[in-house]
Amino acid sequence: MTGNSPNREEQLIANTAAPVTRISVANELRAMGLQSGGLVLMHTALSQLGWICCGEQAVLEAVFDILGPDGTLVMPGFSSQISDPADWNSPPVPKDWVQKIRDNMPVFDRDATPTRGMGRLAELFRKLPDTGRSNHPNDSFLARGPLAGEILQNQPLQNPFGADSPLGRLHDNNAQVLLLGTGYRSCTSFHLTEDGLDGVEPESVSYPTGRVNGVTVWSSFNRPQSFEASFPEIGAELDRLPGAVSTGFNDSARLFLMVQAVAQARDWFARADLSAL
Repeated sequence: MTGNSPNREEQLIANTAAPVTRISVANELRAMGLQSGGLVLMHTALSQLGWICCGEQAVLEAVFDILGPDGTLVMPGFSSQISDPADWNSPPVPKDWVQKIRDNMPVFDRDATPTRGMGRLAELFRKLPDTGRSNHPNDSFLARGPLAGEILQNQPLQNPFGADSPLGRLHDNNAQVLLLGTGYRSCTSFHLTEDGLDGVEPESVSYPTGRVNGVTVWSSFNRPQSFEASFPEIGAELDRLPGAVSTGFNDSARLFLMVQAVAQARDWFARADLSAL
């Protein structure tokens, strides 16, 4: 069983020519260019890969098989539920709920706060005893391996995707990015280019930062605006660069160097009319 609903499970089986296994995943990833001792930022949507024997456990173990003890795996550990309910839209809550939710919002806890919207594999990775997590209440990262401590240290509240963040340190350490079943909209590496764009004002966000007399205390921060809706267009340009992207799993996975992806995103933003986005 993979953890999907029975109907979803049946559909996956019907649409899969042969079961996907730990060994077949490892073989495919090696063919794509994932190597022992590497540093990789991975995003996953496993349903796009077909029916997987033992699901997220098999895929995670396959990645560990390749990286080995000298490799470091990093994944987003985002927890969008730790955010201002006035800004929620997937789904929104009634306006008369907002203040009650704010007053009772738990404060982020690296160990206890679950991920949200990251998939079962990220949540499994978070729960491993040797997985570390950065300190951002909404946009934390998870890491396991020799470089985990360096990658995760001191993620800024006001600019969680900037140069002095896990993304910046991944970039500086020449990390690869693995999109395993996900599209370029999930490519957080492109966020690294959003800070300091000409003519773009920062946006204000609020996070719960403590509890006083049983009521949650909130603090506001300015952070760069997100242009995530444009990421697929940036990714399409990256795909067209000769030799930049290695594909696998019937074109459902991509592997590339973060430095090249970030350079392409910077070039795209330099040409884009940001006022129209």
